[in-house]
Amino acid sequence: TVAQLKKVGIDARVNEMEFATYAQGRARGTLRDMYMVAWYDLGDAENALIWYTKPSGIAVWDNGEFESIMQRARTTMNPAARERLLQEANAIMNRELPASFLFQIPAIYGVNKSVVGWEPRKDEIIGWLYKVSLR
Repeated sequence: TVAQLKKVGIDARVNEMEFATYAQGRARGTLRDMYMVAWYDLGDAENALIWYTKPSGIAVWDNGEFESIMQRARTTMNPAARERLLQEANAIMNRELPASFLFQIPAIYGVNKSVVGWEPRKDEIIGWLYKVSLR
């Protein structure tokens, strides 16, 4: 990533830190430079979008429309209405680009031939193995 940024004229350095240190720096407002966070998605858009809201305690992007839509999405009980709201919030993020999403590491699985009944989930989480048996 540093080499890629260098190619477009950005001089960067890697400063790896524990998540607690990172979260404290974001909460205090002392981490405002470019940073990289890795997380997985559990299949619900809120899991990724919530990081950009004020209640997250680490957001530096300020968009009242986004905040309002996310608040409504988090409090509605209607799944179709919630999905529409999260799509609206995502459209705002795509328009304003408060972050650069560089890449996602693919999931790689290795399964012994004696394992029967296991299939990878669509959300890439291994999860419980209650449907699995051994030959």
